[in-house]
Amino acid sequence: MKISFQRSRRKTGPVPAASPTSKSDSDAELSFDDINLNESNPFLPSNRETAVPQSLKPFIEEKADFCGHLNFYTDAVSCVTLQPNDVCFVCNVYTTPSEMFTCRVCMKSFHEECLQKLGELSTEVGKLHAKLISKSTIGWSCYKCSNLSLLLTEQEMHDIMNLFDDYDVNQDTEITFDEYMRFKEKQYLKKTQGKCPEDIKAMFRDEFSIIDRDKTGTIDWWEFLNHESVKVLSKRDKKELVSILSETEVAQIQSKFDALDLDNDGKITEFEASAAFSDWFGKMELTEESHLRNCLKSSTSRCIGNEEAASHAQNFTMLVMEADSDHNRYVDWEEFLENESIYIIASRPNLPLALLMKTRNEDVKQRHKAK
Repeated sequence: MKISFQRSRRKTGPVPAASPTSKSDSDAELSFDDINLNESNPFLPSNRETAVPQSLKPFIEEKADFCGHLNFYTDAVSCVTLQPNDVCFVCNVYTTPSEMFTCRVCMKSFHEECLQKLGELSTEVGKLHAKLISKSTIGWSCYKCSNLSLLLTEQEMHDIMNLFDDYDVNQDTEITFDEYMRFKEKQYLKKTQGKCPEDIKAMFRDEFSIIDRDKTGTIDWWEFLNHESVKVLSKRDKKELVSILSETEVAQIQSKFDALDLDNDGKITEFEASAAFSDWFGKMELTEESHLRNCLKSSTSRCIGNEEAASHAQNFTMLVMEADSDHNRYVDWEEFLENESIYIIASRPNLPLALLMKTRNEDVKQRHKAK
């Protein structure tokens, strides 16, 4: 199927929210009712992200989480998805989409049994992970779309494997915090012939925390592979990255563009971006927990202060305006699409089960305490 990257005219009225699969009564216990991911902003920064230098911006998976996984401006527009396929991609048998796993990226549908024949969902934990995330507003990514290494060349994969071995000194297939810091400081010393200063060490610590997506205190192979794959992909021509996007991803980026293009003239000015972000950050609530808990209904919520809201609005206005490659003081659709492509590609891997469950359980405990 050929994908058109021309921006379609914005329609009036609400846009249907993303719903990869329908929830049945039989699996109600796997629902994500405790998590309200619709009330979230894809550009919402964590404390760590705002501290990371601009040079690392394309490599931040946390921004990618919000760019690709979550809906944008609930009072403006919701993320758009295409109609899921009602034929299993593996066996070509017609089935109601709600009874299959539908990939939020390519929109292909799969029977659970067919995925198991391919070596997927081979454990109970794997099944639970897929069911939880597929029935949330985040959506599930299939085995191909979630594997960013499939977008790399053989040489690029070989280089990443060698780099992992350089980090993993004891060869236990995991990179500890100490191993990570030692390698980064050694690299810094080799490059600058000087001792690594504290602000650079802090940046390395932030980067480790970002790569460790399941927050276990170590970086496994898949976390490392996805992170390094994004770094490799970010060096490619932006038009090449756009050609990788699926129709659903292009539609999601367009919904974000429309939310910032306040007068619907096909251009985002600095004034429009600032007004949109100021309005959103002025209404949002932050929690005291991890960055993902910004998306939850929690008794620990606190209102964001005016000064903090203004700071976030200014920072993200600058991020949007950086897409103005021809320096004409506005961002058009093509510039916005090219700039966002790396972030939404980086968001393709599924959110770790441990993080999903931990966040859900923490919120349940908080609500029980409140009672």
